[in-house]
Amino acid sequence: MDEKIIRPVDLKEKRLARRWTQEELARKLGITSLHVSRIEAGRRNISFALALKVARVFGSITVQHEGEVFLIKKNK
Repeated sequence: MDEKIIRPVDLKEKRLARRWTQEELARKLGITSLHVSRIEAGRRNISFALALKVARVFGSITVQHEGEVFLIKKNK
């Protein structure tokens, strides 16, 4: 999977469901709130490594890569 063409589909919805600010999510992921904002706005894609971090934080993340949708899920 190419490192920079993964588009998160449900990041904002997951964040809002937990009532977290972009700053809170950014701290949990080790990135800036500006980075979170750009990802949620669709102006920035993420690496596979960051997608895995998101899956660890939320339990799963839905991403799109080359027109296909994938669910990355944390094993319990």
